[in-house]
Amino acid sequence: PFLSEVMWKNLASGGGLSPSPLEGEGRGGGSAVAATSQSSGPATPHPNPPPQGGRGQSRSPESVHLCDYPVADESLLEGTLSEDTAAMLDLISLGGSARNLAKQVVRQPLAEMRIFSESEAVKRAVTRFATTIQDELNIRKITFSNTPLLQVNAKLNMKTAGAKIGAKRKEVDEAMKSLGAESLVKQLRAGPIDLGGVVLESGDFTIEYVGSDGWAGTVDRTSQVAVDTRITPELRAEGLSRHVIRFVQDARKNAGLDLADQISLSLVTASPELAGAIRTHRDAIVTAVQAAEFTETPMASASHTNTVKVEGQELTISLKKAVR
Repeated sequence: PFLSEVMWKNLASGGGLSPSPLEGEGRGGGSAVAATSQSSGPATPHPNPPPQGGRGQSRSPESVHLCDYPVADESLLEGTLSEDTAAMLDLISLGGSARNLAKQVVRQPLAEMRIFSESEAVKRAVTRFATTIQDELNIRKITFSNTPLLQVNAKLNMKTAGAKIGAKRKEVDEAMKSLGAESLVKQLRAGPIDLGGVVLESGDFTIEYVGSDGWAGTVDRTSQVAVDTRITPELRAEGLSRHVIRFVQDARKNAGLDLADQISLSLVTASPELAGAIRTHRDAIVTAVQAAEFTETPMASASHTNTVKVEGQELTISLKKAVR
């Protein structure tokens, strides 16, 4: 509870404070810490606040509780940053949904994700945060498309629309065919529409978005996202190695090891595919699980051993704390 006060006093003792750390000169690390201290001060009150008085008028008050609350410098705001960040988060969510449709867990890397959007914020986000999106979704490449990626299919949901349509089914079907699925969806986003003399809402339709062969995708109001679901042997091997890392981390936890403990590790499998993936990604596995020693032969003196299935392939994990 005294963090704000301690931060402030440390800065004050060095003479590095100005009346308002967000104004004028000194926008370095010290000013940032001072502003943080001032901002959090009201939420972390001192049990015995110093008496109000002259010290509060000095250039560097002894207590943060004698300072004015900091005022934001709006000239430092970047106008599009919030929009671009929100667009990035939406793309990550859409990409995750597309992966779910393809039944591909995030540990399995995918080759590519394509994005189509009419939103300028999304276009900027694809350029600005491409690496972040790739890392979050475990996708090798992000590509922006200038044309729609998914085919729209629209069908009547007779459970909700049947009573409204009644004897006008033929007229509604003809109106839907004339309008086209894409135009139908766009108009539904604005509200109910009249088809063949019947007013229908979005809940009266089943809308599906279908990608081309080897692709799975999803949409929101402004964007379409599609992921390449084709898994090459190289991608498969990397995905297996990530599963191995997870199982070894679980084994470390079950063995009661501390986070900083290095281990001696044995990974034994009769599967040629899994053994090849482990050899190919040996360095990544060793680094991730903090293995000072690694072998593919059984470990007789292991403190913890268990057998798991990695995508249906048996793997025996043996480990012990490494002796430094």
